Amino acid sequence: MGENNMMRQLMVKFSRKVIFLTIILILFSNLLYAQSSAADQVKVLVIYSSENGEVDEHQRLLDLLIGHFTSSITFVSSAEVKAKDVSEVTHLIYYGQVPEELPSSLVRLLDSYHGPVLGIGYNVEQITSHFSYVDSMEMKIVNDVTIKRGEQEFIKVNAHPIVTMTIDQDLDVLVEMNQKENNYPLFMKQNDIYYYATPNLFGPVATILADELHTFFDMSHESSSTYALLRLEDIHPRTDAEVLEEIAMFLHKKNIPYMVSVTPVYVNPLTEEEYHLSETPKLLKVLEFMQRNGASIVLHGYTDQYGEGKTGDGFEFWDVDKNSPMMEELGTNIETNFYTISGTGDMIDRNKLESFYIENRITRGIHELVDYGIYPIAFEAPHYAMSQNGYEVISNYFSTYVGQVQLTDEDWRIMTEAPNITTPSFLNGMKLIPETIRYIRYEDPTSIQEMKERIDEFTMVRDGIIGGFYHPFLGSDGLKDLVHEMERIPDLEWINVNEMDHRVETDRVIITMENGKATPKHLKQEDKEEESKWLQYFLSQVSSESVLWISIGGGITITMVLITYLLLGRVERSL
Repeated sequence: MGENNMMRQLMVKFSRKVIFLTIILILFSNLLYAQSSAADQVKVLVIYSSENGEVDEHQRLLDLLIGHFTSSITFVSSAEVKAKDVSEVTHLIYYGQVPEELPSSLVRLLDSYHGPVLGIGYNVEQITSHFSYVDSMEMKIVNDVTIKRGEQEFIKVNAHPIVTMTIDQDLDVLVEMNQKENNYPLFMKQNDIYYYATPNLFGPVATILADELHTFFDMSHESSSTYALLRLEDIHPRTDAEVLEEIAMFLHKKNIPYMVSVTPVYVNPLTEEEYHLSETPKLLKVLEFMQRNGASIVLHGYTDQYGEGKTGDGFEFWDVDKNSPMMEELGTNIETNFYTISGTGDMIDRNKLESFYIENRITRGIHELVDYGIYPIAFEAPHYAMSQNGYEVISNYFSTYVGQVQLTDEDWRIMTEAPNITTPSFLNGMKLIPETIRYIRYEDPTSIQEMKERIDEFTMVRDGIIGGFYHPFLGSDGLKDLVHEMERIPDLEWINVNEMDHRVETDRVIITMENGKATPKHLKQEDKEEESKWLQYFLSQVSSESVLWISIGGGITITMVLITYLLLGRVERSL
């Protein structure tokens, strides 16, 4: 009898443990799903009116600003939007970059949407269901104005377009432009309907919108700190190792985290010079010291040049002479979207040619650094010049991009920074760590003053980034001056990029972050194929059937609990 009681007690304890662990499993699974859902809960639809009905640099700039709050961003032109586009959207933005008569079907569709709405620029007066407070609109160029929020002055602006209007008294004006005796509302709201009264988002007004989007998305992101980033630029095999070591020791002693943009090969076609890092052991040791002591390595191209240019001239991934995407030295037919490989007559899609060129250089750059024990965790295009197809190619290898971004394939000079860390849709999932305050130019004493002015501009943005870079060939004194200037910013906090998640992947290696360290996993070909197969299967199931699988998993788990209780009852009765 005593043995039966002991057995019964053991079975009861065992069953209770099973039930407890099962409940923990349910709670943990639900917690993971809730966290995932919270990260994806903001879904933004941007309906736009543009010159040709296509996404251009204006929409991509807005994409940069929205990407700070969500990665779920969809752009649809005003002529093509359908009812299904609006379903499950949490926030709707209409961007009238150009004047047009909106389709009546669009106006009716917007009438039925009851979530938060932000109108930008032209045409919002046609959406009377949401912008009834706008009686009349007129575009005006204003000069010498001060942008103010309440009594707080932001910045002074020259020659900027603004939509002037007659408005109701119930409107809450959050930001305005002040010109002597005249006040022009810039950002305003009525309940959850917002309006930004300019079609041009370039220039200083982008930082204003970036800050006010926190209000629109109801994400305060309040912090007592001002975030700063520092990057050492253009490190290559001809870099002076002693100067770089002096800079590294200075930053190490001050406990300042930083990024290092590395180009593994130095080339000068005119002198037929070509140097690899393996030929500069002292420089390699400095880079190893930097990496070991918290520096974040950024791949800055493979040679940082093309054609007859030498390393450091930039434009490795953009043909600056033709102001077009890079097609290497292949025969071309500019009149079409297809290119002919010389000597074969075969036609190849221009994007495929560019993709081949980029992939070749990216993989060579990653592999060469990894062979030296240097592990890049992000990518920066030389001279920030990269086509839209190029960003898609890069996103297959890197999860993180650094610097400014090029907004159009029409002209490399149309590029900009983001005020915050962001994940815009046109970067295909890559996180952008921005550069915002430029750099100290060689023998140009005015550049540090320009950097100060930009610091003032970007400290106005909630969780804005004060990101600058420095060329070590200028010596250590200039860097010390820059650091001193940045340390004067109240409540400065240096960002350690190594504390973020990053992933770099080729067919030979995967680099991820473990405890703040870039950690490589070298792949055999069969490992790569097996991992890719299972990853693709898992992602396809999660993306299309996540709710179904969670429901099935929950049902199985509950069934396990019931079976355990039934078994426990049978055991108790038998004993």
